[in-house]
Amino acid sequence: MRGRKPITPEAALIRMADLCARSEQCSADIEGKLLRLGLSRAQAQKIVGELRDGRFIDDGRYARAFVEDKVRFNGWGPLKIRAGLAAKRLSGTQVEEAIAEVEEEAFLQAAMEAGKVKVRSLDLTAPEDRMKLTRFLASRGFTSSQVSAVVRKLREL
Repeated sequence: MRGRKPITPEAALIRMADLCARSEQCSADIEGKLLRLGLSRAQAQKIVGELRDGRFIDDGRYARAFVEDKVRFNGWGPLKIRAGLAAKRLSGTQVEEAIAEVEEEAFLQAAMEAGKVKVRSLDLTAPEDRMKLTRFLASRGFTSSQVSAVVRKLREL
Protein backbone atom coordinates (compact mmCIF):
# COMPACT_ATOMS: atom_id res chain seq x y z
CA MET A 1 0.00 0.00 0.00
CA ARG A 2 3.05 2.25 -0.04
CA GLY A 3 2.45 5.38 -2.07
CA ARG A 4 -1.28 4.77 -2.41
CA LYS A 5 -3.87 7.15 -1.11
CA PRO A 6 -5.99 5.37 1.50
CA ILE A 7 -9.49 4.51 0.34
CA THR A 8 -12.51 5.66 2.30
CA PRO A 9 -15.09 3.12 3.43
CA GLU A 10 -17.70 4.87 1.24
CA ALA A 11 -15.48 4.60 -1.86
CA ALA A 12 -14.70 0.96 -1.01
CA LEU A 13 -18.43 0.20 -0.71
CA ILE A 14 -19.07 1.70 -4.15
CA ARG A 15 -16.13 -0.18 -5.68
CA MET A 16 -17.22 -3.53 -4.19
CA ALA A 17 -20.88 -2.98 -5.14
CA ASP A 18 -19.73 -2.39 -8.72
CA LEU A 19 -17.64 -5.56 -8.63
CA CYS A 20 -20.51 -7.60 -7.20
CA ALA A 21 -22.90 -6.23 -9.83
CA ARG A 22 -20.56 -7.50 -12.57
CA SER A 23 -19.87 -10.99 -11.19
CA GLU A 24 -20.82 -13.27 -8.32
CA GLN A 25 -18.60 -12.77 -5.30
CA CYS A 26 -18.62 -14.41 -1.89
CA SER A 27 -18.32 -12.66 1.46
CA ALA A 28 -14.83 -13.99 2.16
CA ASP A 29 -13.45 -12.76 -1.17
CA ILE A 30 -14.91 -9.28 -0.74
CA GLU A 31 -13.69 -9.05 2.84
CA GLY A 32 -10.20 -10.03 1.68
CA LYS A 33 -10.24 -7.40 -1.05
CA LEU A 34 -11.32 -4.75 1.43
CA LEU A 35 -8.55 -5.71 3.85
CA ARG A 36 -6.01 -5.47 1.01
CA LEU A 37 -7.33 -1.98 0.26
CA GLY A 38 -6.26 -1.01 3.76
CA LEU A 39 -9.56 -1.03 5.62
CA SER A 40 -9.81 -2.43 9.13
CA ARG A 41 -11.51 -5.78 9.72
CA ALA A 42 -14.45 -4.00 11.40
CA GLN A 43 -14.88 -1.65 8.42
CA ALA A 44 -14.62 -4.56 5.99
CA GLN A 45 -17.23 -6.60 7.88
CA LYS A 46 -19.58 -3.60 8.00
CA ILE A 47 -19.27 -3.11 4.23
CA VAL A 48 -19.82 -6.83 3.59
CA GLY A 49 -22.97 -6.61 5.74
CA GLU A 50 -24.22 -3.64 3.74
CA LEU A 51 -23.55 -5.47 0.48
CA ARG A 52 -25.44 -8.50 1.82
CA ASP A 53 -28.38 -6.31 2.86
CA GLY A 54 -28.43 -4.79 -0.63
CA ARG A 55 -28.34 -8.31 -2.13
CA PHE A 56 -25.07 -7.60 -3.91
CA ILE A 57 -23.59 -10.57 -2.04
CA ASP A 58 -25.46 -13.82 -1.51
CA ASP A 59 -23.23 -16.73 -0.54
CA GLY A 60 -25.89 -19.29 -1.48
CA ARG A 61 -26.22 -17.78 -4.94
CA TYR A 62 -22.43 -17.69 -5.22
CA ALA A 63 -22.18 -21.37 -4.25
CA ARG A 64 -24.74 -22.36 -6.91
CA ALA A 65 -22.89 -20.38 -9.60
CA PHE A 66 -19.53 -21.83 -8.50
CA VAL A 67 -20.84 -25.40 -8.67
CA GLU A 68 -22.44 -24.87 -12.08
CA ASP A 69 -19.27 -23.31 -13.52
CA LYS A 70 -16.90 -25.92 -12.12
CA VAL A 71 -18.99 -28.82 -13.39
CA ARG A 72 -19.66 -27.33 -16.80
CA PHE A 73 -16.39 -25.58 -17.63
CA ASN A 74 -13.71 -27.21 -15.47
CA GLY A 75 -15.01 -30.79 -15.27
CA TRP A 76 -14.77 -30.96 -11.49
CA GLY A 77 -16.48 -33.58 -9.36
CA PRO A 78 -18.40 -33.02 -6.12
CA LEU A 79 -15.42 -33.67 -3.83
CA LYS A 80 -13.19 -31.05 -5.42
CA ILE A 81 -16.08 -28.57 -5.58
CA ARG A 82 -16.76 -29.14 -1.88
CA ALA A 83 -13.11 -28.40 -1.09
CA GLY A 84 -13.14 -25.29 -3.29
CA LEU A 85 -16.20 -23.90 -1.56
CA ALA A 86 -14.82 -24.76 1.88
CA ALA A 87 -11.78 -22.66 0.99
CA LYS A 88 -14.19 -19.76 0.41
CA ARG A 89 -15.43 -20.22 4.00
CA LEU A 90 -19.02 -20.97 2.97
CA SER A 91 -21.28 -22.86 5.35
CA GLY A 92 -21.66 -26.60 4.92
CA THR A 93 -25.38 -26.17 4.38
CA GLN A 94 -24.87 -23.75 1.48
CA VAL A 95 -22.29 -26.06 -0.07
CA GLU A 96 -24.44 -29.18 0.21
CA GLU A 97 -27.54 -27.42 -1.13
CA ALA A 98 -25.60 -26.11 -4.14
CA ILE A 99 -24.10 -29.52 -4.93
CA ALA A 100 -27.47 -31.24 -4.46
CA GLU A 101 -28.97 -29.06 -7.20
CA VAL A 102 -26.67 -30.69 -9.75
CA GLU A 103 -28.00 -33.93 -11.21
CA GLU A 104 -25.80 -37.00 -10.80
CA GLU A 105 -25.91 -37.34 -14.57
CA ALA A 106 -24.15 -33.97 -14.96
CA PHE A 107 -21.29 -35.17 -12.75
CA LEU A 108 -21.07 -38.44 -14.70
CA GLN A 109 -21.05 -36.51 -17.97
CA ALA A 110 -18.26 -34.23 -16.72
CA ALA A 111 -16.27 -37.26 -15.58
CA MET A 112 -16.83 -38.96 -18.92
CA GLU A 113 -15.65 -35.89 -20.87
CA ALA A 114 -12.52 -35.58 -18.70
CA GLY A 115 -11.90 -39.31 -19.01
CA LYS A 116 -12.25 -39.27 -22.80
CA VAL A 117 -9.51 -36.66 -23.06
CA LYS A 118 -7.19 -38.55 -20.71
CA VAL A 119 -7.80 -41.97 -22.28
CA ARG A 120 -6.35 -40.82 -25.61
CA SER A 121 -2.89 -41.30 -24.15
CA LEU A 122 -3.71 -44.57 -22.34
CA ASP A 123 -4.30 -48.22 -23.14
CA LEU A 124 -7.16 -49.34 -20.91
CA THR A 125 -6.35 -52.99 -21.39
CA ALA A 126 -3.28 -52.40 -19.20
CA PRO A 127 -4.02 -52.34 -15.45
CA GLU A 128 -1.49 -49.56 -14.80
CA ASP A 129 -3.20 -47.31 -17.36
CA ARG A 130 -6.59 -48.01 -15.79
CA MET A 131 -5.08 -46.93 -12.48
CA LYS A 132 -3.73 -43.75 -14.10
CA LEU A 133 -7.23 -42.94 -15.34
CA THR A 134 -8.69 -43.75 -11.92
CA ARG A 135 -6.19 -41.47 -10.16
CA PHE A 136 -6.79 -38.71 -12.70
CA LEU A 137 -10.56 -38.78 -12.23
CA ALA A 138 -10.17 -38.95 -8.45
CA SER A 139 -7.90 -35.89 -8.58
CA ARG A 140 -10.71 -34.09 -10.40
CA GLY A 141 -12.90 -34.73 -7.36
CA PHE A 142 -15.18 -37.49 -8.58
CA THR A 143 -16.46 -40.08 -6.14
CA SER A 144 -15.28 -43.68 -6.34
CA SER A 145 -18.62 -44.83 -7.76
CA GLN A 146 -18.48 -42.14 -10.46
CA VAL A 147 -14.88 -43.05 -11.28
CA SER A 148 -15.71 -46.76 -11.48
CA ALA A 149 -18.67 -46.14 -13.76
CA VAL A 150 -16.64 -43.98 -16.14
CA VAL A 151 -13.66 -46.35 -16.27
CA ARG A 152 -16.05 -49.25 -16.97
CA LYS A 153 -17.80 -47.32 -19.78
CA LEU A 154 -14.53 -46.16 -21.33
CA ARG A 155 -13.18 -49.73 -21.32
CA GLU A 156 -16.26 -50.80 -23.29
CA LEU A 157 -15.65 -48.18 -26.01
